[in-house]
Amino acid sequence: MLSILSLSKLITTATVRTGTPSAGSGHRRIAPRPAARTTAPIASTARDGNPITSAASDRKGGAGHRNEDRSATVRDVPGSSDPLIDEMFATTHRLRLFVDGRLAEKGTTVARLRALRFLAHSPEPLRMRDLSDMLGIAARTATSLVDALERDGLVVRLPHPSDRRAHLLALTDAGRTCHQEAEDLDREALGIATGALSTEDRALLRTLLARIRDTVSDAAPERPQRAPAQAPPGSDSPGPDLDR
Repeated sequence: MLSILSLSKLITTATVRTGTPSAGSGHRRIAPRPAARTTAPIASTARDGNPITSAASDRKGGAGHRNEDRSATVRDVPGSSDPLIDEMFATTHRLRLFVDGRLAEKGTTVARLRALRFLAHSPEPLRMRDLSDMLGIAARTATSLVDALERDGLVVRLPHPSDRRAHLLALTDAGRTCHQEAEDLDREALGIATGALSTEDRALLRTLLARIRDTVSDAAPERPQRAPAQAPPGSDSPGPDLDR
């Protein structure tokens, strides 16, 4: 038989495990820990009528909707005060992307083709300054463009016969081949882009565009002449001119 002392210990142990107090045990009841509270997602309705759940998703989704709305609003803002000019710029931009995609088949771009074109049609090697003026880009941009063409073996820098600070640019044999292949792709792409225009359409469009160019040329102020490079203070030699 169990002794009274052993029986008392068993009752005490059972009481602690179950949390049920026994008379005269002297042990305090240990209340069970409440379960973690979960927050049910609150359903709401967005401005577009779609339901949104989860508070975190609400915040992120709401920000996303605001950004999309803002982007759509910005895209709707006209680029100029004249829809005709917007259409002209949009057409030029789309043509550029279309031709660039075709030229990418030969690893070139419209910008590279234009540089190759001027060098190919020049009767003699060009200075960097001459090429940048023909392209209508900054001298530093022209230098970066020529650097890339030179790395690809398409353009070579030649020493200037009378100016040791300057270089002349000429096409290599690989550059002439690349230029011809790029011209063929360019001609094909532009033929596709303008294929829906009749001969009369092309003539009329060119006439209208020329009229706009002439009007702008007549109204535009004269551009100041580029000042020659100045020598740095305390120096007897002219300043750098980016291959001139």
